[in-house]
Amino acid sequence: MDKMPVTGRIFVSYRRDDSAYPTGWLTDRLVEHYGQQQVFTDVDSIELGDDFAKKITKAVASCDVLLAVIGPTWLTAADENGERRLEDPNDYVRIEIEAALRRQVLVVPILVDGARMPRVSDLPGSPAVPGDEPETHSLATLPYREALALHPEQFDWAVGKLLTKLDEVLADPGTRRRQPRPVPVPKPKPRSDEAFAPGLRWGLVGLLTASLVLLLVALPSIFDDLRAARHFQPDTDEWLAFLWLLPGLVALVSAVLVYRGKPSTLGTMLGLTAAAAWMVAESWAAFHDRTEPHHVVHTVLVLLLLAAAVGIATSARLRERLHSNHLLQAVVALFLAVLGFLVHSQADRLAKAVTGDSAGALPLALDSEPWLVRVDSLIPFLLCAIAAVVLGNSDQTRALRTCIGVILMYQVGIRATSLYRDFTDEGADLSAWVGSVLIVAGCLLLWWAVCVGQPKKREVRWQAQHSRHTPAMP
Repeated sequence: MDKMPVTGRIFVSYRRDDSAYPTGWLTDRLVEHYGQQQVFTDVDSIELGDDFAKKITKAVASCDVLLAVIGPTWLTAADENGERRLEDPNDYVRIEIEAALRRQVLVVPILVDGARMPRVSDLPGSPAVPGDEPETHSLATLPYREALALHPEQFDWAVGKLLTKLDEVLADPGTRRRQPRPVPVPKPKPRSDEAFAPGLRWGLVGLLTASLVLLLVALPSIFDDLRAARHFQPDTDEWLAFLWLLPGLVALVSAVLVYRGKPSTLGTMLGLTAAAAWMVAESWAAFHDRTEPHHVVHTVLVLLLLAAAVGIATSARLRERLHSNHLLQAVVALFLAVLGFLVHSQADRLAKAVTGDSAGALPLALDSEPWLVRVDSLIPFLLCAIAAVVLGNSDQTRALRTCIGVILMYQVGIRATSLYRDFTDEGADLSAWVGSVLIVAGCLLLWWAVCVGQPKKREVRWQAQHSRHTPAMP
């Protein structure tokens, strides 16, 4: 392939741990077509001993085209503190792309390994109010540009399409230089790193702390009834105290996250707070005696936690519009959720049928205690059904997964203790042991439904047959 006689430069922006391999294939084709001097990557274009930051800045300031290679973890890549890299104004990928956008040169998103174009709401500079325009020249304007997907099966065709466009742009100096290009590359202004206004943050911390204090104050008065409600579990005071205070521990973790106020933890805050409210409701449903003071204590606790959850959910990121999931994923996930609900809610009847304790046909009916079924089985099923059919942003997805995950882990943990007791008790009822196993199986089916409805992105392996050259290995 003959080299294209142009004077423009191409900057390839990517993350080494996200898309190094496909970027190597792409860079090889660009170098073959335009020449080594016209293509800049941090691996091949920086000599030993060079100042990395200065070299990158100078290259971006003089490029005519920037190719932003986006892989499966480009959006979610985190630093050593667990914070998303793109939230850091000094992140090199963010600096590179925003500098090119600011200079109004051609910026082409390149999607590799099955990656999807990020949403405007997932990127720095997104509008505080959904529907508004993002900040000018911010990373949130990137999704407005037409992207090119590189797949191993269509690599030659896609690169050919890209080269045609680049030839057209780079061969016309007027196209590249219609806008003035300042040599210095100013850094973007740091964005606010607070998830809530100070007043709301302290109010949420107060609500979550009050719920923990109430759990501690009410602890002595509920021991006897808690022991009766959990007759199938260990009845030691230490275990009962831990069981009662577990929602408070979950709320305490949420309160710490609220106090820190990091936007990246919004979904976790909401998921933990909603799960803590469910734990209190489940405890209330399990009680045989719901008279005073129990109904007052439980009602106040649920209201405190729900108020905190509503306060967290007022965040603009969590109020963004949800979209429908892919039809096949939704159907499969709903099937698993329904199957999990049936196994979970009918565990006792199924266990008796399996062990021969119940004669005749197995009727499908709710437990004799409807409130326990509604809270213990129906609410987790409804949450899993929502996770199956909707597709939200990263914070909304994290909230769903966190809430459902904590609820199911709580149920599995509760049943694990009863399994241990039944296994070590020689006089234990076999049907009770099988029933606990079936409830655990139902929880696993429900979590499987969540994983199908909200899957993680899968990487695509690049095949060597699509190029004669060995790819660069950064």
